[in-house]
Amino acid sequence: MLSQQEAEAFAQSAAQIKQKILSHLGPQPSAVRVISFVSSLHQSADHMVHSCAQRQATACQPGCAYCCSARVEVREAEVFHLLAEIHRWPLARQSSLLQALQQRAAACSGRTAQGVHCVFLHQQQCSIYPHRPSACRKAHSLDSECCKSQAATVPQDLPLVLGIEAMQKGFADACSQLGLSHGAVELNAAILLVLQDAGAEARWSGGEDVFAAIRG
Repeated sequence: MLSQQEAEAFAQSAAQIKQKILSHLGPQPSAVRVISFVSSLHQSADHMVHSCAQRQATACQPGCAYCCSARVEVREAEVFHLLAEIHRWPLARQSSLLQALQQRAAACSGRTAQGVHCVFLHQQQCSIYPHRPSACRKAHSLDSECCKSQAATVPQDLPLVLGIEAMQKGFADACSQLGLSHGAVELNAAILLVLQDAGAEARWSGGEDVFAAIRG
């Protein structure tokens, strides 16, 4: 729970980020430009992670994938940003991904995705690491034993968490002002939806909430 002062600082930071994003994108930017801007958000998130590492070491190590079974919520523009990368894959790999997503969806039917590994996790490594969403870039722990025991709370670096969350909110609010749907959706379900619906990006670009069926 944030103090009133912390909450006010967070809101102010998100508002400033929103204005910077709108200024950078310019008046009436195309949806393609907004999606491309996701790369800049990810670079900013990586910079915050680097700053965190200079303050204190995290417990995260290669092959540690406890957080890869947590529900990952991403912003809609991030879904299409990752989709562009997937479309560059060989068709056989795209087909395998689609099948894995469909199998995961069936396994999660009627229950939360919490505790089910992300389909992008291969041999305890993230197969889309350079293109992973900001939620994954934010994920970290100061105590791996808490992750291992699936503790209710995991100690984290608060400035890092708030910094990336303020960036996410600022971007979402900028998308909203531009008339683009901007809610958070579960990563695997969202990628499955857009892979099965070739017209999803075009309709999202027109302001439609194409993820309404999987939101929540």
